[in-house]
Amino acid sequence: MFRDMTYSPDGSKIVTVSTGPSIRFWDTHTGNLTKTYFNPEGVSINSVAYSPDGETLACTGGPKDYNTVFLLDTNTFEHKRVFTGRKEGFEAVVFSPDGKILAAGNSNGCIFFWDVNTGKKLREFDWNGDIIRDLTFSPDGKMLMSSSDSGACLWDITSGETIQELSAYEVVVSPDWKTFLGIGGDGNIGSINFWNFGEDEPQKSISSLPKAHHLKYAPDGQTFVSKHEDGKIRFWDTTTGHLMETFSGHIQGIWFLSYSPDGNTLATAGWDSTVLLWDVPK
Repeated sequence: MFRDMTYSPDGSKIVTVSTGPSIRFWDTHTGNLTKTYFNPEGVSINSVAYSPDGETLACTGGPKDYNTVFLLDTNTFEHKRVFTGRKEGFEAVVFSPDGKILAAGNSNGCIFFWDVNTGKKLREFDWNGDIIRDLTFSPDGKMLMSSSDSGACLWDITSGETIQELSAYEVVVSPDWKTFLGIGGDGNIGSINFWNFGEDEPQKSISSLPKAHHLKYAPDGQTFVSKHEDGKIRFWDTTTGHLMETFSGHIQGIWFLSYSPDGNTLATAGWDSTVLLWDVPK
C-alpha cells in the first residue's frame, strides 16, 4: 500500500513511500528503481516532501518514533536533522518556498513550524483535532493552507490567525493562490467545488459524477485532475469546469496523484502497487 508519492523538483525522479520503513527513488525517464532508503529503526514513513533545491527530503514517521520528522540527504542518505512534536504521529510535511522553514501536521490537528537550519521550533498552531492530511505554503511563504478530513483552514503564519475556513475536504490551492478546489462543503458529498480567495460560498460546483476522493491542480493552474471511487482519473478545464478526458489503467483504485514540475506528466500510485505515468491532455 502506498503512503505517499512525489516528484523531485527537477522532475527526474519519483519518490514513493509504501507501508514499511523504506523510501524508493525511481528514474522518470527509464522507470527503473535507482535507490532505496531503509529506516534502520524499522519505523514506517508516512509522508515525504522535497526541499526546493532537491537536496533534502523531509520524512514523517521516523527515524525512531511516529511523532518526529527527519531530514534525509537525498545523495548520501545521511540524517541531517530530527524534529520532534507531541505524542501524535505526523501525517503531512512541507518546506516553505525558500526552504528555510519546515511545517508538519499531526493526527490531532496540530501544525508545527521549525527553522530548518537551527532546528528551533518557531511556532505551533492547534486547529480542530482532526488529522492534517495536506499542507501548502503560499508562494511568498506568508500563508499556509491546511486540509483535513473535516475541512480546511488558511493561516497567517506570522500571527497564527485564521484567514479563511472551508468545510470541504481535500482542499487544494491554485498556483496563483486566487482560487481553491475542494470536495464537498456544499451539502453534496463528493461534489467538486470552487472557491475564490476570501469568499465563504463556492462560486461553482461539479456534481453528478462518481464520488471524488483527491484533487490536484496542474502547475499552470489551467487544468486540474481528480480521482474517483470508480478507479478513474478525470482531467478538467479550471475556467469552465468542463471535463476534458477520463483515463483508467489501474486494476483497482488510486492512492495518490502527482504532477511533474513541467505539468506534462501525471503520476498515479494505485492500489495494485503500480505507478503509472500519463501524458496530460492540453
